[in-house]
Amino acid sequence: MAGIQCKKCGAMMALSDRFCLQCGAEADPGQAAAFFLEKAESARLAENWAEASSQWRKALALPIPAADQAGLWYKLGFALDKLSAARGDERLGEEAAQAFQKSLEMDDSNDLAHQMWIANLARRGQVHLAISRYQKRLNENPGDARAEKFRTVASLSMQFKNSPVKVRLKGDKIDKKRGMLGLILNPSPMNLTIAIVSFIGSLVPAVYSLFRSHHASATSGSSLSKLGLDAGSQMAAGIDMGSMMNILNSPKALWISALTSGVYLALLWKARAKKR
Repeated sequence: MAGIQCKKCGAMMALSDRFCLQCGAEADPGQAAAFFLEKAESARLAENWAEASSQWRKALALPIPAADQAGLWYKLGFALDKLSAARGDERLGEEAAQAFQKSLEMDDSNDLAHQMWIANLARRGQVHLAISRYQKRLNENPGDARAEKFRTVASLSMQFKNSPVKVRLKGDKIDKKRGMLGLILNPSPMNLTIAIVSFIGSLVPAVYSLFRSHHASATSGSSLSKLGLDAGSQMAAGIDMGSMMNILNSPKALWISALTSGVYLALLWKARAKKR
């Protein structure tokens, strides 16, 4: 039988025990949570989503710190979403969406949670719920860059759902006469959507970084603490960005990305106009 060890007297305790039966010491919920999380991680690596979701549920049932719950709700939602797609179970899909929402309520900065929530709703034909939520946020705060970005993503997802992309086929194979470059520059709905999302996803944070840099120059004394807060918020999302992500998220890199995706979008739009 699985159990944990009392930190005070060393006696073995059941995972469900709140107090040690030998010395009466209060059980450490962190020990039990670590046990469940280890089992969940092993199940995740084996792509056993049923077992992974079960272990994450057990961990979330414990009184763990609120700072750790956002990442766990996201992981639970991911496992349930995978399980729902594999089994075609709508109930599991709904539970996954609720888990993503709980994760976002605790940490709105996790872009992966936003993307997974939108994808979950789009697969189940409910992406309009995401559009309404982001629109409500924009009505309350027109400067909400994250709401603007993901409202666009959700709207494009709805368009794809209503108008699926048609792929040209020759027999059972894709027609590759135009070569790879021709496929990339083909103004298909998918390529146009990728270009638009990439352009907006780079331009919005680039403009924000420009205003932030102006503000930082005016308040140089607080600039370092602000950067520290930004880094802390990234870590709170459960994602270790590392130094490479800091470089990619720099204002210069964001503007280069916006320019590149803007040029790509312009080329696609020009090719689209020629086809008409």
